[in-house]
Amino acid sequence: MAQRRKSGRKIKETIRLHEAGFSKKQIARLVLITCKTV
Repeated sequence: MAQRRKSGRKIKETIRLHEAGFSKKQIARLVLITCKTV
């Protein structure tokens, strides 16, 4: 459960970055990096 909550927070962070003006490709890379680290 703890891991799911952490991943949920990361998803919210990526959404914030997307709103800030990050490109979809950059977000995709961040998601892949976070998935690999987890």
